[in-house]
Amino acid sequence: FGYVYFRDTLPLNLTEVFQRDSTIQFMEFKLNLRNQFPVDGKAQLYFIDPDGVKIDSLNQDGYINISSANVKNGKVLNEVYKNYSVKFNPTRIDNLESADRIIIEAGILPDESISTDNVQYFSNYYLKIQVAVRVDFKISL
Repeated sequence: FGYVYFRDTLPLNLTEVFQRDSTIQFMEFKLNLRNQFPVDGKAQLYFIDPDGVKIDSLNQDGYINISSANVKNGKVLNEVYKNYSVKFNPTRIDNLESADRIIIEAGILPDESISTDNVQYFSNYYLKIQVAVRVDFKISL
């Protein structure tokens, strides 16, 4: 297996903004990633249309990587935090007009050098992803 992952879906409804006489002037997606696993993680967001077709992805260069948590003597000391943001240009903003949901895919990457012999795994470890979007638009009255 390449990595252990999960997927979740968020609704995305920009229809009212696109249907009104308005112009999106700025759009920025922000992620807060927290990894408490002793292995590296990665995440990606996909923008999907009603037919299930991928329109765009947040990071067009591939996955967003987050380092493993800090480990000492086989125990995780603290989580690793990463902030990631992407500002969309006008073309990418226009492409989102038909998107109706976002798929979040995140997971951890197996590491052959880490095993239950040298690192303890606990059920309370986590890989957290928080997503926010900022949209600035102008409405013509």
